Formats: sequence, C-alpha cells, structure tokens
Amino acid sequence: MTHPASSTARPLCGRHRPTRYQQRIHELPTAVVQHFQRALQVGIWDNGNILTPSQRQACQNALDHWQALRHSHMTAGGIMARVGQTVG
Repeated sequence: MTHPASSTARPLCGRHRPTRYQQRIHELPTAVVQHFQRALQVGIWDNGNILTPSQRQACQNALDHWQALRHSHMTAGGIMARVGQTVG
C-alpha cells in the first residue's frame, strides 16, 4: 500500500519540487521548532493552554517532516558538502 504524497517528505533538492507544506516546514525558524518540541514534551503551550489531540498531531507531523527534510537536505550534498570548507 502506498502513502499519499502529502504524508511523505520529499527532498528539497534533486528532481522533485517540494510542496508548499514542505517548503513552509523547511523554513520553520528554530524557535518555532523548539516551541513545538517543548509543547509536545509537556503537553501544554507556553501560555498554559493544553494541547488538543489535533494540535498534538499537527505538531508531531510538522516536526517529523522538518526532521526528514533537514536530513535529506544534509545528506544530499547541502550542508555536508561544505563540511571542512569553513575552517580557518
């Protein structure tokens, strides 16, 4: 059984053009990623509101895609291609 395209993260580099969702997830600021991670860990937002099941799922999906996109970008020659060039 295949998964719908929206549920699998495609790399931002290579032959495939990213979806809008993937592009937005890839561009998430570190502060937002940390905010989502913290909310998932403690079950509440910084303002004290409890995460609803749908918010929890949305945060987890966003973090899963963010990690997959970052990993595929690094292993496809993005950041890893520059390792060692900035020394000095």
